[in-house]
Amino acid sequence: PRSTLFPYTTLFRSIADSGGKGSVLYQYLPQVGSLAPIKTAFQAEIAKTCPACRVTVLTQTLADVASSAGNSAIVSQLRSNPKIKYVFTQDGDWVHGLPSSLSAAGLTGVKVFGVTPTAESYGDIANGSEPAWFSQGNLVSSWMAVDAAARFAEGMTIPTYTGVQSTQLITNANVKTLKRTDVYDPNFNYEAQFKTLWHV
Repeated sequence: PRSTLFPYTTLFRSIADSGGKGSVLYQYLPQVGSLAPIKTAFQAEIAKTCPACRVTVLTQTLADVASSAGNSAIVSQLRSNPKIKYVFTQDGDWVHGLPSSLSAAGLTGVKVFGVTPTAESYGDIANGSEPAWFSQGNLVSSWMAVDAAARFAEGMTIPTYTGVQSTQLITNANVKTLKRTDVYDPNFNYEAQFKTLWHV
């Protein structure tokens, strides 16, 4: 599935950042079924492209990441394995406050990366403490959904969905060019294009 490709851009960025020998703590929530193939693909890709890199999977629950237990478990793993300097997550909200937890624990040099950054993630990218995050244009998808619904209501043909979604690798080099830093909002003016299409 195309979704298994989402972590690759941040993975490659972190491999380069580590000089091809980094160790990653992979946060995994099996309760979210769609994440299983992504984890498998991530492990396979890192084994293929970075033989000197290591992946340690940390299994957590939705209850864990909704409380301080999630970050506490990550801190515990990093303390027991100081060679791990990267933490990967599928959702920035699942590691909210982690940089502060790492600092309080005296853990330095640990970089967090993943998919779906939060305002906290954008700030850490900007100050250079996190290498990169991958973001999807869910706001654009919302407009596409409204367009499809309007076409259906009017009895019009709905264009075949190709699976193409606006995505971007967010790094220190481009984070300050974004329209928003609380949620990913592509820089192209899609709102005006839809309004023109809808004659509003």
